[in-house]
Amino acid sequence: MFTKHTIRGSINRSHRRALGKSEIVRHIAVFLTLLCSIVVGTCSAQAERRLALLIGINEYDHLPRLEKAVGDVNAMERKLKGLGFDVTKVINPDRRTFNIALGRFAARLGPGNLAFLHFSGHGVEIDGDNFLLPRDIPKPESGQRDTVKYEAIGLRRLISQLTSTGARARVFVIDACRDNPFEQSGVRSIGSSRGLARVEAPAGNFIMYSAGYRQRALDTLGPDDTAETSVYTRVLLNKLDKPGATLASIARDVRKEVQAMSQNIGHVQRPAYYDELSSPLVLKPGAAETAPVTSAVTPAPQVIQTLVPQVPTANDKQIELLYWNEVRDSKDIAALQSYVTQYPTGSFAPLAKIRIANLRKEKRRQQAAQRQKVAALTSTDPVIPTDENRAIAVVPTEEPEPTAPAPVSTPAVPELSVRDIVLGVQKQLLRLGCNPGRPDGAWGPRSRRALQSYARHRKVRLAALEPSQELLNELNELNARVCPIQCGPRHTLSKGRCVRKTCGRGEVLTSRGNCVVRAERTRVKKQRERVRTKRRARVERRRKPRGQARIRVLGDPSLSIGVRRPSRKRRVCADRERALCEWDH
Repeated sequence: MFTKHTIRGSINRSHRRALGKSEIVRHIAVFLTLLCSIVVGTCSAQAERRLALLIGINEYDHLPRLEKAVGDVNAMERKLKGLGFDVTKVINPDRRTFNIALGRFAARLGPGNLAFLHFSGHGVEIDGDNFLLPRDIPKPESGQRDTVKYEAIGLRRLISQLTSTGARARVFVIDACRDNPFEQSGVRSIGSSRGLARVEAPAGNFIMYSAGYRQRALDTLGPDDTAETSVYTRVLLNKLDKPGATLASIARDVRKEVQAMSQNIGHVQRPAYYDELSSPLVLKPGAAETAPVTSAVTPAPQVIQTLVPQVPTANDKQIELLYWNEVRDSKDIAALQSYVTQYPTGSFAPLAKIRIANLRKEKRRQQAAQRQKVAALTSTDPVIPTDENRAIAVVPTEEPEPTAPAPVSTPAVPELSVRDIVLGVQKQLLRLGCNPGRPDGAWGPRSRRALQSYARHRKVRLAALEPSQELLNELNELNARVCPIQCGPRHTLSKGRCVRKTCGRGEVLTSRGNCVVRAERTRVKKQRERVRTKRRARVERRRKPRGQARIRVLGDPSLSIGVRRPSRKRRVCADRERALCEWDH
């Protein structure tokens, strides 16, 4: 039988068992919650991983040295480490080290990461593409544009390489908007004179240039400026750690401040940036910006144009004046056209259009003179100077000034055939004293030697000893003799002309340019004549056939003919032939 205490005890044990199960369930739930929070935190930390690659080059092997590039990288390293970036710094890398650093940096990036790349050094724009120059970039020869493209690091390829990693955002800071280093090397122009070209980046990229299109970035503000970094980098460093500021707002503030600082010393530098991010990027979280975001739809990405005044204020007028002062004396039509494009209703737009028209008119005149010169060179009856040692200057005829306004389009110069180019180069080398022989349109060893002599005396280095349109244009521009006068053995140089040598009385000038006594000359001449006679006789003996015989036909001696004597074995005729022939021994 169950008593009251027994029933009560069983009820208490059941209650305690139920309470124990609920406690276990509660602990398990707490443990799972903690585990999920740890996993979520790890995932978020992985998603917010920040990687930076900083490259600075001061010491170039074949290009002018820079002063602030390495200082920019050192200062940027300290700033980015404070913002939580894992920084990799590369100083003065050659091409191989540059590519290895890029490959390792791209291999570390993954989906959800933030990539930051900063380059400070020399850069150049060629055919609309931007190229970053490593330390060991070779000094190109005349017109070797492809050499620079192959040996440099293309910015478009670099952006594509980092975009393929899947990082959620890629930030590029390119401080390479300096003067073209190849214009200072004494070779033909390679790339634009200064600055870098505009770029169309894929989505997820944010590109910042230290200067605008065809502008030069300042390293210092004057001789008293002893800062470690360049003007653009020092302003950017002061703005990067602004709490709650987006990268786009930082770029706008930097552009405004750098523009004002350069304007104070009479220079135009307006940094450009290209925003292709889908959402605002904040490097340092903090107080939200005062300007609320009212638009829920992200606007289509657009390239920020430089030097485009939004509202015509007094400050913009000063910028326009500085811009005009830089391009008004330029002979580059593209530079003046850029001013008209940026300021179509500016104060100096009419003057810029007039100067563009005059430059185009002058260009057409030069092209007409060039066509006349080429037509004279490629005529079927070439005029060869009587004195091969006199340089003939080709002076283009002046054309009258056209009264009608010049059209916008300029006629293209017709391309010459290969034979016309060879013929023109040969005539020009002959005119400049580098004798390639008679111009015949065939490029041979003698023409190559003449071109090699031209390069040696002109002190220029040619890519190849072959004719080209560029070489023909270069030769046409020269009006003075290049190769020195070379006289033969019988002549001597006197007052810029070859004069025949004279010998004393009783002496004769030989073919080698020596003066000998006439009797000695006669003796030598007779001796040479005897040698020639013996040589001719020896040759005649070799040509005379051996063993000649005469065959006389019986009955008619006039029909005898000369034939070669048969061999000794066949000297006796056969029995049937004895009646018809006989041998004359």
